[in-house]
Amino acid sequence: MTLLGYAYLGDKWVLAVKSAVLVSVSRTGEPDTLKDSSEWRPLLDASREIRTKAMRVIPRLLAEIRNQAQDAVDSIEKASKVAAEL
Repeated sequence: MTLLGYAYLGDKWVLAVKSAVLVSVSRTGEPDTLKDSSEWRPLLDASREIRTKAMRVIPRLLAEIRNQAQDAVDSIEKASKVAAEL
């Protein structure tokens, strides 16, 4: 299976892919354990087939990045309020 992510490669952040092997599946059918089998590489360096498949899931990846960024901002704001109360 090919994983799509956002990785720091060289000196910049890029959409990237890497191969992984599914080791086990949870009771819900979701991947439970993955074993990485390669290093991240830029999506732009992947085959046309992988780039085309990635187009379908990029919106979900961007939504997840946005959610994690918002969680980080919320956590920082909460910590800042606590620190200000000290």
